[in-house]
Amino acid sequence: MKLFFVVVSFALFIQIPIYSQTFEEYIDKGDSCVDKQAYSSAIAMYYKALDLKNETQIHDEDQLEVLVKIADAYSKEGNYRTSQDFLMKYVQKKSISKNSALLADAYNKIGINFDYLNDFDQALEYYYKCIEHTDSSSIKSAKAHNNIANILIEKGKYQLSKSNYLKALKVFEKENYFSGRIAVYMNLSEIELKSNKVETALYYLENAEDLALSQKDTLELVSIRIALAQFFTHITDYDQAEENLNWCLLIAKRLNNKNFILDIYQSLSLLFKKKHNFEISYNYLVLFHELSDSINRVNANKAYAQLERKYQLSENEKENIILKSQQDIIETQVRTQRLFIWVLLILFFVSILFIILFYSQRLKTNKSKKALEVQNKKIKKSETQLRDLNHQYEKLIEHYEGGSSSKRETLELT
Repeated sequence: MKLFFVVVSFALFIQIPIYSQTFEEYIDKGDSCVDKQAYSSAIAMYYKALDLKNETQIHDEDQLEVLVKIADAYSKEGNYRTSQDFLMKYVQKKSISKNSALLADAYNKIGINFDYLNDFDQALEYYYKCIEHTDSSSIKSAKAHNNIANILIEKGKYQLSKSNYLKALKVFEKENYFSGRIAVYMNLSEIELKSNKVETALYYLENAEDLALSQKDTLELVSIRIALAQFFTHITDYDQAEENLNWCLLIAKRLNNKNFILDIYQSLSLLFKKKHNFEISYNYLVLFHELSDSINRVNANKAYAQLERKYQLSENEKENIILKSQQDIIETQVRTQRLFIWVLLILFFVSILFIILFYSQRLKTNKSKKALEVQNKKIKKSETQLRDLNHQYEKLIEHYEGGSSSKRETLELT
């Protein structure tokens, strides 16, 4: 019995899978890296989460979100093709393909990636798919209409673009979606200015400015006032343009936002060129190129570091593939061992059953044999007693028959 319990306990033990409890921890670490704009590190953390819980094992929507997180990180890193691969895996999951809201989000992200890759036709296809899978009055649908309008501007279809912007704006205003409203106001202003509708263009820019002031959104306000300065430069209101640009430059330097500073230098250079103050225009142009070169050097260094990280990540992926193949081999061996152990267990139980049956049958046979031997002894004893009785009977017969004959012979002689 002890052997039986030991074997069964071991069999049950090897059947119990041990899952890691750090899947969520890796996701949290990846999210933290994204917040710090360390996208390669974030991707590495998300991959570790996937290694702990293989893609074939994750079906829950919260767990599948890791695929979207990887896709977003690759997109922010500029690796749009790889981002697309993960988004395509995501939309093909059964639990996602039946969820219109999640599909709409994914299709919009895929469209944005194609947009960055300048594949505008494919981008439009996925933006329209996003609209098909969501309610026309939803923010998701409005975002897709805004993105469609951006592409239509590139194609020179201003009226169709304006129609999509207005559809988006209607939803954003209804839902009080401020950043969406500001973006659409500025986009509409650009369309109106290209159509020489100056007053309408200014109307949309002022709406955007009022909204940014009400939300105390400094970054949006700087962006809007740069656009206002460019508008005033366009209509030759140079004083208003310079006033806005000087304010923007002050805030941008305080925030150390080099991209804003770069735009402001370029706008100031253009402004003073139109004012025929070529010396100041040239000075701002020099500042623009110096800052642009500095940013390019930093970006080049980042790109080099990114390539190194990608190479390292690629090497890690190769190692993961090797480790995974080794793990598959080990799992196959474990399954074979489990099967072998179960076969041994079955043989063990069959053997025990056979021994029990054999022993039981033997006991019955021995018991029958002993009963038969006792019966035989009784029969032999009875036979012996019967023989003795027969012998005694014969003696008696002989005795009586022999005595009568002797007497008769004696009398005859007398």
